[in-house]
Amino acid sequence: MAFSKVALCQDTSFVKVYYAGSYAQVPEGKMWQFEKVFISNGDGYNIKISNQVFEGEFVGGAKIQIPYYIAEMELLSSGSMMSYTVYINQKNVKE
Repeated sequence: MAFSKVALCQDTSFVKVYYAGSYAQVPEGKMWQFEKVFISNGDGYNIKISNQVFEGEFVGGAKIQIPYYIAEMELLSSGSMMSYTVYINQKNVKE
């Protein structure tokens, strides 16, 4: 009986929260695509924002700047730290 190695690639979706002005880094061997993004000031009210800022696929090692300011922030009350809730689709990169 012969055995062979098969590389399986699996998509994973998860949620991460980043503060405005911070950075996100894609792990080596992975690729990220941002599915949807919300902004919040912590009071439980979230605003869905355009994915334009996070368009495309980011490969392992990429450092992604989370915007410090976007116009949608004006719709939220000021005085607290703004955060982005990001829904990420992650894929394994074949090497």
